[in-house]
Amino acid sequence: MVPEMILIKDVEGADFSEPVCFVEAVSESLRCAMCENVSPNMKEDSHGHIYCISCINMIEEEGEFVCENDGNVERISEMRQSTSAWDQVLQLVVKCPKHKFGCKFQASVEEILLHYQTCQEDSRKPCAFCGELIESKEHAAHITASCPKRPVTCPFCKNDIEECNLVDHLDDCDCRQANCPYCGKMFDTFKELRDVHLMECPRMPIDCPYKHLGCDYKGPRQEILTHTQNSTHIEILLERLNVMDEALQEARRENAKLEQRVRKLEDRQSEADQYSVDMRDSIDVNKHDLEILKSDVERLSQEPVTRRREEELGERLETFLGPFEHLLNGLRDVDQA
Repeated sequence: MVPEMILIKDVEGADFSEPVCFVEAVSESLRCAMCENVSPNMKEDSHGHIYCISCINMIEEEGEFVCENDGNVERISEMRQSTSAWDQVLQLVVKCPKHKFGCKFQASVEEILLHYQTCQEDSRKPCAFCGELIESKEHAAHITASCPKRPVTCPFCKNDIEECNLVDHLDDCDCRQANCPYCGKMFDTFKELRDVHLMECPRMPIDCPYKHLGCDYKGPRQEILTHTQNSTHIEILLERLNVMDEALQEARRENAKLEQRVRKLEDRQSEADQYSVDMRDSIDVNKHDLEILKSDVERLSQEPVTRRREEELGERLETFLGPFEHLLNGLRDVDQA
């Protein structure tokens, strides 16, 4: 015999939330074709396959569904109520659903349904606050006295707090009474102490208003005025001013150096720009003269001329080529700079 865990669904008066142990394997013909569990509320399709109502409601679309076994489209309105399968299930032997708590009763499903209602093997109930399973006879005491998550009322703000968090809440509750740790004055609420009194308590220690200048004194608020009139603060202030003045003078010197460098760079740039303009003007003039010479050479080369005339023209051309090449080199240097 091979035990099998199967859920018994839709049984009126019995809530089986977990599968029940059947002593022997249950035939597929007795089980829902969809969820493979058993139920007293089954319907049979045209080919003899049975489905529980909950599965039919889940898979139906517009009054029809596709059979899991053969893929046939079935109409729910044409299905027949099946009782024979459940009649057979009632005769199958199962263990009491509470056997995990120690119940050893084993009988048919029909008998188990009656036994389950009165089985006392597990008389525990879950606590509504912490979820722990508590014996029925101790349930009331647990909820009212020992459950760590039971609601208890804060005596100050009157809100319900989980018992396990009450101590921390009492330390932080704004409505609790409190006394000033510096002057000892009592207040009806901690909120008043924190938000109002501590902002003006004469005995509360505060920092010297000259702390940012270097004074590390800290004392009662009522003594701060006397402390601030101490000449020591003038010395601290003068020392800080001297440091700031030295830093200012150094910044001015550095600024003057930077301004001088900027002026020199601007002058050099202006000279370079002017030199570039002069060079371009000179090039334009020489290019014009060179064009004239070339034109004269071409014209004379087409006419009978004396050797002396050609030599003169060649010498004149050489006199222009040298300076022109020098100007071109200078312009290249300027552009590269």
